[in-house]
Amino acid sequence: MLEGKSPLHVHRLYEEMRRAGVFGGAQSGMYVAALSAIETALWISPERPRLPVYQLLGGKFRDRIRLYCDTALYQRQLPTPEDFARAAREVVGMGFTAVKFDLDQANDPKKYDAFNWTASPGELRRMVDQITAAREAVGPDVDVCVDMHGRYDAITGEQVRSAWSP
Repeated sequence: MLEGKSPLHVHRLYEEMRRAGVFGGAQSGMYVAALSAIETALWISPERPRLPVYQLLGGKFRDRIRLYCDTALYQRQLPTPEDFARAAREVVGMGFTAVKFDLDQANDPKKYDAFNWTASPGELRRMVDQITAAREAVGPDVDVCVDMHGRYDAITGEQVRSAWSP
């Protein structure tokens, strides 16, 4: 499978070998052990020195990748829904098709307390209002992503998701 192929494309070669062996045990046992040994050998290929970072990390796999833009609104003290809308429009204006916002605000006055993992109704309303404003500003064809940095419990995450179903 590897004959005539560049050892610098580790990820692509690994994936081709893994997919080729799906019905031959590629999920377990000796196949995985052998595949891991081959991958290791590819990583330590003598052709690696003085290469661009993308080559050192496994080679070119795609010609393009999609990125999201983080709005960095977390740097502001309690950004408003209008701030979210404005930031979303700016990101789309730069050509991005996905925008990310941080919803966790340690300084939210409606927070139960600094140690509570459950969001208060006021926090939930703020989060939903902020993300709704962003969605309305950019429409349905832009991915609006959120990050809560593991600062809330699963119940809060589900409440935000269900309250803000686009």
